[in-house]
Amino acid sequence: MERNNFINSKQEDFSFLEIEKDNSDLSFLFFHATGFNALTYKIFLENLFQKSTHNINIKAMDLRGHGMTQANDDPKLLESWSLYVNDTLEWIDSIEGDLVVGGHSMGAIVASRLAAARPDKVKKLIMLEPVLFSPFNSLKMRLMSKFRSKRSSEMISNASRRRYKFSSQEEVIRSYLGRGAFKTWSRSWIENYVLGGTKQLDGGEVILSCHPLWESKTFSTSAMDNWKHLQKVHCLSYVASGGINSTFPSGSRNALERLGLHWNLEHFPESSHFLPMEKSETLIDHIDEFMSK
Repeated sequence: MERNNFINSKQEDFSFLEIEKDNSDLSFLFFHATGFNALTYKIFLENLFQKSTHNINIKAMDLRGHGMTQANDDPKLLESWSLYVNDTLEWIDSIEGDLVVGGHSMGAIVASRLAAARPDKVKKLIMLEPVLFSPFNSLKMRLMSKFRSKRSSEMISNASRRRYKFSSQEEVIRSYLGRGAFKTWSRSWIENYVLGGTKQLDGGEVILSCHPLWESKTFSTSAMDNWKHLQKVHCLSYVASGGINSTFPSGSRNALERLGLHWNLEHFPESSHFLPMEKSETLIDHIDEFMSK
């Protein structure tokens, strides 16, 4: 995959990876999870490109505050995930041809908002383990926010205290291998995450490109108004979920299925929130089949 750049209307530099086929007018745009980056999914995206029976280009952006993107990442700027949506809307409007949009976790929600906002351009939607509360729980969280109740969770707290500086990229890899959120990841996946998500300082040390305070703010501002946007999605959609520490529980799955027959759901009860890392080959086969519908 080659790295390229998109300069937005504010002259901010958004980095993205792409791999293209000759004479293709269909692009699959993929968006990463909170704290990750486009290169994290290199194995999944390159294998999808190689095995796909469809003539598609694949592009994956480093969202604001992540990866190699150089844009204002002051946490005070981030009041909701609409910031990510507005960034990516400007990008997709610059891309010619039809689109399939997809993503993992937070990236899946961003993709769904794009599908709702650009129905004439987005032909299919793919969501892998979206961060999607049920309509009732989403309403409850919105009311809590309205009355200024602060959201708190172990995930938010841990993100804000996350180690930020390391002696080398190898130290980052060793510190994550087989531990915590990365315990089901292969070393190759972790290496790509680190390569795409660290920056080297003049003294030789490396820092995470997604600052812990930005990651924490992203978690704490997670979108709770998704259902009004999902009701506007009418393209054929594929949604995959895991059964362990899933962010897309049964109440949400049932509610989404009630929105219409264009929603195709698949559940992997033995997998976790990190479904793309754990079921990469299976997902590639199922996504390729879904693209043929």
